Amino acid sequence: MQTQTYPQPTTAIRPLIATVGINVLQDIITLIAAMAALTAAAGGLWAARAAHRPSMTAREAAKHAERVDRREILRDLITTCHRLIAESIQLGSLIQELKAEYRILAAFSGQSGGSREKLLIQRAESKQKEIRALQEEAQKQIQERARLLHASEEDFTQALSKFDGYLVQVLRIKDSLEREIASVTATTESTAKAASRV
Repeated sequence: MQTQTYPQPTTAIRPLIATVGINVLQDIITLIAAMAALTAAAGGLWAARAAHRPSMTAREAAKHAERVDRREILRDLITTCHRLIAESIQLGSLIQELKAEYRILAAFSGQSGGSREKLLIQRAESKQKEIRALQEEAQKQIQERARLLHASEEDFTQALSKFDGYLVQVLRIKDSLEREIASVTATTESTAKAASRV
């Protein structure tokens, strides 16, 4: 076998071939770099999309948790208002009982219609007015609960604190009235026993 020999390019053509070879090589390198950039961009896009999905889920979860917290505070507020109203109604009954006890005591002590009886009854009625104002405010708050859904968390917290304070105030008055009724009842009984001995 004979090997075939190709003619050697002339000296004038050699620089042309070298230039064409380098240009082709540079084009191939540029093409490879462009494909790598496109692949990286596609990968970045996919990664951004994948990262965005959990962040949307995290945002939605945070919003849901905030709505749940707001509903819980609203429920606590409405429950406190209902309890305040219930305690206020009981206080109304206790005040009526206290006024009756004052009248009975005045009758047994012979001071019925006197200034002391009137003063004690007026004091009991002023407590009733105070409680009625708190009760009406609680009822108004319950009626406006739809408006509260759009209130800020700070407004919720302030309203809850305010009505918790009102409830504590009503419970203290209730305790005071119960002790006062017991005291007046005991005084009335001892006055009645003393009057029956005479």
